[in-house]
Amino acid sequence: MPKLSIITVNFNNFIGLKKTIDSVFNQTFSDYEYIIIDGGSIDGGKEYIQEHASKFVYWVCEKDSGVYDAMNKGIKHAKGDYLLFLNSGDYLTDNNALNKVFSIHSSKDIIYCDLFWEKDGQLIYQPYPDVLSFEHFIVKELPHQASFIRRELFFRVGLYDEDYRIIADWKFFILAVLKHNSSYEHIEYPVSVCDRKGISCDPLNAETIKRGRNEIINRHFSVFLHDYENLIETRKHLASLQNELSQLKMNLGFRMHNHIKRIIKGGN
Repeated sequence: MPKLSIITVNFNNFIGLKKTIDSVFNQTFSDYEYIIIDGGSIDGGKEYIQEHASKFVYWVCEKDSGVYDAMNKGIKHAKGDYLLFLNSGDYLTDNNALNKVFSIHSSKDIIYCDLFWEKDGQLIYQPYPDVLSFEHFIVKELPHQASFIRRELFFRVGLYDEDYRIIADWKFFILAVLKHNSSYEHIEYPVSVCDRKGISCDPLNAETIKRGRNEIINRHFSVFLHDYENLIETRKHLASLQNELSQLKMNLGFRMHNHIKRIIKGGN
């Protein structure tokens, strides 16, 4: 059984697909199987996949109902201890990336790394915290492009929820960590580069993402919301007090300065 199953989902992104596949083929780490799920590309992607078919343990080129339907297909054919979803356009940062991750010899349910966002030809470093909290998932996420998930975790938590077109991976991670108490470990290393052209990065989808997250949080974690809202209000109040204290210190310093000037002037 391989240590890792790498799953790449693609649809009409030939240039991105080639970049992704090349980054995998160039790895010095070899204990992996590679699965390609293509949604019926007509831009040359299918032919490119067929050209390298002997290097894939499984591949398919057929219509699907969306990215999470495709990712779930990959899960069902995976045999590795861990799964990595490296979709077309995403790529591993260097040829030793996977070796660096698995040299840690972690056995946690989720091993997550840092990554780079690629936007307009620029790489933006995105770190992640060592400790995951309810607050983290309220405003952020874990990157599926840089997260190694134990395959059996999908049997405990469930496959990606295809009712959510954009945030099913976010839902999986928040349920896995906060509801199923899955173990995790952070590796402070940018293992991959994420293509910012995906639908989750489109500003036009921001409201859909927000609405979906609120629905999931209210359904599964409503008991925490009151405490979280109180925490936010307490922080705002504390920030206000700190600003008032800073202002008082400034005023006191100004008055002391003027007082000392008067004393010195009077002495002259």
